Amino acid sequence: MVGAISFGAAYRVKMEVGNAARAGAAYASAHGFRQLGITAAAQNATALSTSVGVAAAQATSSCVDPTTGTITGAGGANKTCSGTGSAPGTYVTVTTQLPYELILVPPGMTPSITLTGVAVARLQ
Repeated sequence: MVGAISFGAAYRVKMEVGNAARAGAAYASAHGFRQLGITAAAQNATALSTSVGVAAAQATSSCVDPTTGTITGAGGANKTCSGTGSAPGTYVTVTTQLPYELILVPPGMTPSITLTGVAVARLQ
């Protein structure tokens, strides 16, 4: 029973960390790439007592594979996306992290883990 409660508590916090990443990406989508705004949006998106850290927020020029949805780097000398021939878009990737202390530590595990959330949004 205690193990189920411990797992449930960690999973709830993991969802909050993911929500923070999505809030940062949503901010970037609406306002453009502004590091301080992205960080503030991510940190204010949760009801956790500990502030979620924004490990990275970066904008990249990338392509999306139309069949798989996978984001890849722009290729070719004239910077076109393979398969579509279209120009690459600018995407922001927001990565959030939060150290978490386990309530119940299984044998062989460390008592602290880092929970991570990642979200991607297209800026243009």
